[in-house]
Amino acid sequence: MTEHVSSILPINDILLAVAQGAIGIACREGDDKMVNYIAKLNHEETRLAVWILYDMGVCGLVRK
Repeated sequence: MTEHVSSILPINDILLAVAQGAIGIACREGDDKMVNYIAKLNHEETRLAVWILYDMGVCGLVRK
């Protein structure tokens, strides 16, 4: 497919998608067993970054 490439953009010129690669998992309120399972999947640095972007309204989503 290189014949279709007209230019190569430097990484600093590329706008990455907000929260790219982040997934959200929800569970029933009061389901402590499931909350404990899900908590093991958390990556705290990513969670905080996504939380901040949502607070800023960058993702177009509003947290509850």
